[in-house]
Amino acid sequence: MIEHENDAGTGEWRRGWRGLASAAIGVGTGYNLLLMTAGLFIIPMEQEWHVPRSALVLGPVVGSISALLSPVAGVIIDRAGPRPLAILGLSALGAAFLAMAFLPSSLMLFYAMAILFGFITPLSNPMVFCRGMVTWFRRNAGVALGITMSGTSLGASLAIPLLAWVIADHGWRAGYATLAAISLFVGLPIVLLWFRERSDAAGEDAAPTRVNSWPLLRLAARDPRFWTINIAFVLAGVFIGGFMNQLQPVLIGKGFAPLAAAGIVSVYTAAIGCGRIGAGWWLDRWKPQRVAMLCLVAAGCGALMVAGLDATHSGAWPLAALAAALIGMGQGAEADFIAFFTIRIFGLPAFSAIFGLFALTVGLGIAGGGVLFAALFDLTGSYGLAVLLAAAMMVVAGGLIGTLRIGTRPDGLDPR
Repeated sequence: MIEHENDAGTGEWRRGWRGLASAAIGVGTGYNLLLMTAGLFIIPMEQEWHVPRSALVLGPVVGSISALLSPVAGVIIDRAGPRPLAILGLSALGAAFLAMAFLPSSLMLFYAMAILFGFITPLSNPMVFCRGMVTWFRRNAGVALGITMSGTSLGASLAIPLLAWVIADHGWRAGYATLAAISLFVGLPIVLLWFRERSDAAGEDAAPTRVNSWPLLRLAARDPRFWTINIAFVLAGVFIGGFMNQLQPVLIGKGFAPLAAAGIVSVYTAAIGCGRIGAGWWLDRWKPQRVAMLCLVAAGCGALMVAGLDATHSGAWPLAALAAALIGMGQGAEADFIAFFTIRIFGLPAFSAIFGLFALTVGLGIAGGGVLFAALFDLTGSYGLAVLLAAAMMVVAGGLIGTLRIGTRPDGLDPR
């Protein structure tokens, strides 16, 4: 029996590795690439345009619109399938990056582009790629989700040092041109070649019949766990939004040079990938609510370490790197939890729609976190208060997730 299960698990990797690899690359070159690199453009644009820093925080505007549209996008994905939408999404994102490279010095046009990004990014966010990938994996769903989500950290850990160099030597517009090239000439070709759901001919675990997700969404809303997860994820989203959008400025405010801060941000992005794969492996083997609680609380502890940093002290860089690693691992694990809890509690047929609702919650939290960090900086002249508030929110989020009751198999939703 055990040997049969091991063979079946090995077969999943053999059949699904192309879908998994293309999903991870799609995640790394899509919407999350915009969010993970937005902080690199704040200071150079502030210096050129001479406007308040809070006026140039792109992530919250994009995140808010994208989050609001995520439930609708999820319903469409459940009906139309993820492949055509992923292709359209990466194409549109690359074109928008290229448009930013030619943007005049105008806040009105900047916000117009932010709105445009908000409308197109739901088509290249992790929901799209997870929906295609998850049809290939059952026994190793946690690890597969972790690998898919690690595309964010892989893409960002490679892109951030490159962008820091490009922006320093050639300006922020060249940075956006570089992002366009990454989406159009790295992500899009691989998605065109490999990304698709498992076909009906593949066997018993074939892709499910398309469904109308709206009735299943109403059933999900009757489950108290749905609301517990939403509250926890909005708190975690505030934490993530603050650090994802402004970790480099936070570190510069602690006295680190821009390139040294960019190096620490690279540690943070690499840790996101480690957190995603590690949490995914752990989710398949231990109680997922306890895994989530430990990861989120550890991230909160990392934020407290950031609050106490001082770059003038010896050993500050390694300590900052450790703190960034804890924050990144918690953030990476949190992305796994959204997808894993959706499958484990609510099942696959309405996966994209329910994932979209959770993405709405997280997205609003991320947007609020970016605004909170920038606003408190403008108000107090430092990020200290924002970092402490975010740490407290992450610890509370971990406690809420720890209260969930989750079985060993998906409960699913019965529309009768």
